[in-house]
Amino acid sequence: MVSPVAYVKADASKSVNDQTMQLNPGADHTFGPLNPPQNGVVANFSYSSPQAYDTTSFFGGTASVTLNYSSTCSVSLSGPLVTIAGSSVISAETDSSIMGSTLDEVMPPTTYAWSVDLLLEMDPSNNGQLNYAIQNANFSSPPTVAPEHQSAWDKFFSSVGGAFQQFVDDPGDIRGTVQSQVMNSIQPALVAAIQGANNFVFPGGGTFLFKDTTFTATDDLAADITYQTPATAEPASV
Repeated sequence: MVSPVAYVKADASKSVNDQTMQLNPGADHTFGPLNPPQNGVVANFSYSSPQAYDTTSFFGGTASVTLNYSSTCSVSLSGPLVTIAGSSVISAETDSSIMGSTLDEVMPPTTYAWSVDLLLEMDPSNNGQLNYAIQNANFSSPPTVAPEHQSAWDKFFSSVGGAFQQFVDDPGDIRGTVQSQVMNSIQPALVAAIQGANNFVFPGGGTFLFKDTTFTATDDLAADITYQTPATAEPASV
């Protein structure tokens, strides 16, 4: 899973709204399985980047910038649905002090959430072939803050601009990166895994009809099975 590294650079020649803040690529981290599952959650992921901080001094003042980043994600099962849901929490602050006068911008902890459902489907016409279809993808909902930070967010959002504004709108394209990972890596990997077990889960092709695949409360794969009565052969014509 994506694990970016927070990076900042203080520059005395720039305003508080134009200090450098970035989420740079970092090493991937993997999900940790939960056995037994907890409330349907079968795997989770948690990551925090080291705080990024930089300061610089100039004649008559200082400039500094701070950036914090953390993220969580979980995989849960409910019936035929596999839900992948997560969020990134970002906070930042820039300030400049010149001849005793201080200017600052404070971004309170802000949550950027995402989620997507993968629906387990079966193709009865293809010997019960299994697949995961993507549904309810949400990678663009507005960021949110906790109620106790709402007034700080309103104050910040009414005054922020420049490079800081661009960062807030799309911090490091983090949700676009997660969406790409889900669509291009996680979903295909799940499809390959479930299809690889297909012959063991659905034997008796041509004799039984399998439908309505789902996961049980113990996270086992189950399906409705109907015995197909063999068709009566027509007598040969003479």
